[in-house]
Amino acid sequence: MGHGALGDYFASIAPKTWTYTIQSNQRGLDGQTGGLTSQNAAPARASHPSSRYPNWWTDNPDPRYAEGWHQGVKTVNVHREKFLRDFAARMDRCQTNPP
Repeated sequence: MGHGALGDYFASIAPKTWTYTIQSNQRGLDGQTGGLTSQNAAPARASHPSSRYPNWWTDNPDPRYAEGWHQGVKTVNVHREKFLRDFAARMDRCQTNPP
């Protein structure tokens, strides 16, 4: 999880149980442990963006677009080969000696 100033947020990439241990110079907090369980959003939630966090987004949670527990992956994977070939060509150009 993030650390630092108040206001850090945790964005899970997997539905599972997460644990944490607090490291603090405050004796009452140092060493405390806890946990949370994350879950994938319901498909209906994706069509109702948060007014509190208007720039946050989510992958399409419709189960038709999932691969395993990865939500929305199929919407991106249709472009994966083209993207990777383009990236490889750009890397090849970086290695070419200039004329």
